[in-house]
Amino acid sequence: LCYVKEESYIFKQGGIGCYFYILKKGKIETFSSNDRASRIINVGESFGEIALLHGAPRLTNARCLTDCYLWVLERKNFKKIVDHITKMNFEESKNFVESIPILANIDHAQKAVLCSSLYKESFDEGNYIVKKGEEAHCLYIVKEGEVNCSLNGKIVRTLKKGDNFGERSILVDSTRSLDVIAKTNCVCYSISTNTLKTMLGDNFRTL
Repeated sequence: LCYVKEESYIFKQGGIGCYFYILKKGKIETFSSNDRASRIINVGESFGEIALLHGAPRLTNARCLTDCYLWVLERKNFKKIVDHITKMNFEESKNFVESIPILANIDHAQKAVLCSSLYKESFDEGNYIVKKGEEAHCLYIVKEGEVNCSLNGKIVRTLKKGDNFGERSILVDSTRSLDVIAKTNCVCYSISTNTLKTMLGDNFRTL
């Protein structure tokens, strides 16, 4: 826990990133020396992660608008936590992929690659996930919640965790044939056509 006086700089643009910060008390302004575009950081918000994640110089200045208290985490500990979370997410994705019937013919090495290529999307209740007539670029697998598949406003089926949709459109290179709407707040994994081609080759539809 660190105390920084009003008007003091926490870091300056172009400097080396050594720490990740969470504001406990006070108010901080971040701004670029070039255009002065600023952002106000309030209690509970974090900053400073971009330079640590990418090994890049600081992109902005960070200056205290009031006396501040900050929780500070060193780069090595920040990286350990990020790596741990990444590993946990990978294992969760791997276990989930193993349980999906449509992916049963993919070998373990390919599934490992796939786990690193899954795109996680969240949808609020009532939101459209896909619309009838849209071009198809990916298939979806329901991770959490439920979705309704509708044709001309009539629900034809409801999908739950582990169910997939949208695969028919990419298997036959057609547009979406149904509207898919989030019945509840839900989370879906999407797998793009390009990912499948890269991972499985041009015969991915057969597999």
